[in-house]
Amino acid sequence: MTNCGRNLPVRRNDFLSALGLARRAGRLVIGYDSVAEAQKLYAVYFASDFSPRAARRLAERAATSGAAVKTLPWDMAAVGAAIGKSPVGVVGVTDKGFAAMLDGKLQD
Repeated sequence: MTNCGRNLPVRRNDFLSALGLARRAGRLVIGYDSVAEAQKLYAVYFASDFSPRAARRLAERAATSGAAVKTLPWDMAAVGAAIGKSPVGVVGVTDKGFAAMLDGKLQD
């Protein structure tokens, strides 16, 4: 698999591409307010430079619903670029299959 001539790890492209796919499929909620108000989440991902205090508050809410909570190794600019938005600090996944796929790509 190529990485389009950039010196980026293939893993990064795989995870961020899958995140973009989840957005296009309508299975992501984007931003603090949207994630906080979501009824059912299967995973919550924080950018590496997201506010620790805000992350703690959202993680507590997500834990009550059983969602997996992870901090990504990428900053808000990279996460936002992957989903076609301005910098994004947090995204929530509303589909079990997409959550499992994203988690698998993060593990690789």
